[in-house]
Amino acid sequence: MLALRRGLLALGLVVAAVGCRSVEALRADCEKGDDGACEQACEKGATGQGGCFYAAEALRRTAGGDVTGPVGDRLRALYARSCDGGEGAACLMLAELVSLAHPAPEPGSVVSPSARVSDAELAERESRLVRGCDLGHAPSCRRLGDALIGRSSDRAGAAYAAACDAGSDKEACRAARAREVATAEAWRVGCTSGAASGCERLGDLLFAVDPLRALRLFAVERQLRGIPGEELEFLRERLARAARGLPSLEPSGPVTPLDPGAVRVQAGLPVVTGQLAIVEVDAVLRRANPSLGRCVAAEVPGREEAFELVVDRTGDVYRAVPRGAGLGAPAVACLSRELEALEFSAPPSGVVKVVVPLRVVPPEIAAPAEGLAPDAVIGARAPGAGASPATK
Repeated sequence: MLALRRGLLALGLVVAAVGCRSVEALRADCEKGDDGACEQACEKGATGQGGCFYAAEALRRTAGGDVTGPVGDRLRALYARSCDGGEGAACLMLAELVSLAHPAPEPGSVVSPSARVSDAELAERESRLVRGCDLGHAPSCRRLGDALIGRSSDRAGAAYAAACDAGSDKEACRAARAREVATAEAWRVGCTSGAASGCERLGDLLFAVDPLRALRLFAVERQLRGIPGEELEFLRERLARAARGLPSLEPSGPVTPLDPGAVRVQAGLPVVTGQLAIVEVDAVLRRANPSLGRCVAAEVPGREEAFELVVDRTGDVYRAVPRGAGLGAPAVACLSRELEALEFSAPPSGVVKVVVPLRVVPPEIAAPAEGLAPDAVIGARAPGAGASPATK
């Protein structure tokens, strides 16, 4: 009995010794990789590195990206305690947990309801990013700019500027971010004014920097365009389109005049399904950017390709789909982009489909062939043609 009492007393002394370890000692052990010490240091008030933040990071690594259930709740509690305690990196990670809980769908895949994010979650994310940025954490400032671009230009610009100030080339960084914010703001104004192209461009930008908001904007874009069919199907296709890449934010330069020795794109008589005048289609093609012709610079005369244009109820060409295999893939991709940049007057009956046959013709054809749209000819330099007078 005496031996048992002595054993219990010794055990109590050991437990007391462990429980009385200083925060400094626990933090030191935490920084050496002792996850248990990190938890204990956190409970004793060490909210930053060597405490709550390291405990959260250890749990995140163990969770392997799963932020649901009790593990996710514990992870958020640890990051929140660290963020509230002044650890800017914890504020950023707490904000990013929102994205982890709503992973962006792969382009072309079916959009799951779990991909949708609520207003409350976006507000919580923003508040944490504001906190991190206020603490001087530059990555939080950058993500705050991403969360605000296309929504609040002044605040987005200020957040990006704060992030730039932590870098080496502050002025160049500030100038680049200011251009992005101004461009996104112009697209936002267009979108809210009913211009589907503005919604599309802003959505493509957001897909690159903030997919959570992009998905919400895609749904708005569908309503504005009046595209029929299931919303999930539209979102699936829209994600694939956005995955083509970030739209150019640089102003376009002057268009180079066409070379006299250029092959031309000749538009045939369009077939319109819906209420859109053929004469307007002809006029839009005549005014189309000469880049249409440059798309076929590597093609030879005689080749043809028809495109089906889907004109939404705002008059914007939402989609230009090739309907043949007469041209090479680079030319088809280029023509699709240029055709999708066209705009018509808003059709009174909603979505309209227009099939436009295009033919590559030699430069000596100065007028369209019989039965083709008058003057709808745009040029590009013919392969093997002589140099223009300006380059001789």
